[in-house]
Amino acid sequence: MVNRKVEFRERAVAEISVLQNGDGLWAVTAQGLVVTGLTKEGAEAFAASFLRLGDQQPAQKS
Repeated sequence: MVNRKVEFRERAVAEISVLQNGDGLWAVTAQGLVVTGLTKEGAEAFAASFLRLGDQQPAQKS
């Protein structure tokens, strides 16, 4: 499971997770969002696109 905490310019903090389900497929979760049935590559691409929405430039926090 990969958890990323992201801080946007507006100082709102969003958390998005990419994880593998018991059926071998991958899922992306965030507050109010669950996307399932993805390949690993599809889940990673969805998560990256989700973070880029609306011209917001995320800065990864450790």
